Amino acid sequence: MKKGITKLLKRLFGILSIDENVSYFPSQGYSRISLYAKLYLTLWRLSKQQKKQQIGWLLSYPTKMTQWVYRHFLQYNPNHLGSHIETKPSLYDTKWFEHSVIKQIIDLYHARLEHLTGYVTSGATEGNILSTWLGREYLTAHHIDSICLLTTSLTHFSVAKAARLTHILQEQIPINKQAWGIDPKGLSERIEELHKKNQIRGFLLPITLGYTQTGTNDDIEQILLVVEQLEKRLGISVFVWIDAATNGLVLPFTNQSFKPFGSKHVQTLLVDFHKFGQMSYPSGICLYRKNLQRYIAAPIPYLPELDVTLLGSRPGISAIAMWALIQEYGIKSFQDIIQKQLILKQHFIDAIKSIFPRAIIISDFHSISCGVIFRDLKQSSLPTSIERAFGLYAKNATYHCANEVVRAKIYKFHFLPHITQRTVHSLLKHLSVECLKNYK
Repeated sequence: MKKGITKLLKRLFGILSIDENVSYFPSQGYSRISLYAKLYLTLWRLSKQQKKQQIGWLLSYPTKMTQWVYRHFLQYNPNHLGSHIETKPSLYDTKWFEHSVIKQIIDLYHARLEHLTGYVTSGATEGNILSTWLGREYLTAHHIDSICLLTTSLTHFSVAKAARLTHILQEQIPINKQAWGIDPKGLSERIEELHKKNQIRGFLLPITLGYTQTGTNDDIEQILLVVEQLEKRLGISVFVWIDAATNGLVLPFTNQSFKPFGSKHVQTLLVDFHKFGQMSYPSGICLYRKNLQRYIAAPIPYLPELDVTLLGSRPGISAIAMWALIQEYGIKSFQDIIQKQLILKQHFIDAIKSIFPRAIIISDFHSISCGVIFRDLKQSSLPTSIERAFGLYAKNATYHCANEVVRAKIYKFHFLPHITQRTVHSLLKHLSVECLKNYK
């Protein structure tokens, strides 16, 4: 009965809705019935995506508290143009929430308020572009005009975009095949080579905590040790930032000694809240050292504001919702959720090892994601039916490791808060039934 009513409503909405093939600007507005029909039909389709099963999607779904914030503050459309630091917001100014969030995240990372600042961004892409821009301006101000940006085969694509936007040369460094992160020795050798052959004196180096394809983390301590040694020996300058979009809200709750700004070499850090943070898109934060602000700060001619951001006008609702989420959860709730999802991830990994003895599992203890190469299957590919049902996607790609090139098809699995034991068991059941028959 329920399915019949749903089918009838779908057909009715389809009849009443605006024609999807219309490509011209309407001469006059449509009726509200047609508009609502189109919108409700879209809502119905979204609800059928079975979002709770999308273990391959790196996005979470907003909590009830953050949904409440968006519903009630949207009508006021707060714009956080400029710097919340410069304007010194009052308690009843929406910028106060952004000011508070930045201070609390700095505290979460065991850093010092007098050394850092930051703002709420649209996410990792903006954070990587901002960091690249800051790095270029910083090195240029120190009379270094031969600049190179270093990336791995796993580095987020937004870093390459940032290099194109800022007209900076991009060079590749190898990853370690066992750790699936920057290879410290390979990094040292590549920088020495570029310095000797190309006379490059300035380097931009993003360190990743939670690669999208593997969930793995770069070894910060080893990489920074290499950087420090090279700067002293070669007389070069390396501008380092941390792309913690994926695991930036995991590591502080699994590793109490996590202090990303403990080294003076780390200049900026970016983290997303629309991944593990259970916030709506777009929601991110970029922290950076206060001394960098002067390299990009510019007065807004028509307002008493100083802009130190990339976007300029920014949605204030994200900052308010972020503040509400942090106050509602606190450290304890984040720890509980993360621990639960890490246990679920380990259960999944153990099961995969049992079902697919030849599978290569790429993971990190402090990560809510993992990658799997299904070597037991033909062309290392899952059936399309499973890919669609669980939001999984993988393609053959080339990974430049130290001393060799690896071509592999890596499936991504993200154990975000909405992924339940039921979802994992359902996936494992499908894998057992449908995939074992495809063994090589």
